[in-house]
Formats: sequence, C-alpha cells, structure tokens
Amino acid sequence: MVVPPLGLDAEGPRTGRYRTAVGTVLDGPGRISRPDLALAVLDEIDAPGHTRVQLAVAD
Repeated sequence: MVVPPLGLDAEGPRTGRYRTAVGTVLDGPGRISRPDLALAVLDEIDAPGHTRVQLAVAD
C-alpha cells in the first residue's frame, strides 16, 4: 500500500525526486506533488522492491 503525505499538492511540478519509508512516516515537511507521487508508484510497478508493506512516499 502506498501512503502519500497529507500535503498532496495537486498543482505542484514534477521534480523527479521522492523519498520512501517502510511502515513509518517520513521526517520533514510531509508533502509531495501529484506527478512525483505517480512517479513513485510507477517506479515501484516497474521495479518492485516492496511487497506486503505500507510504503510512505514524500518529497
């Protein structure tokens, strides 16, 4: 399960950067743009690195 932060920025630009953490929240501002969240999901689909975990994603 991919879990975005509360600060999901619908209008934010794609930066191509994101951080992940398994089973915990990420330190920092807790936001990500929609394009970067989509990139994180697609990267995980293309090269699966996590199974049956809660994957936190943030900028």
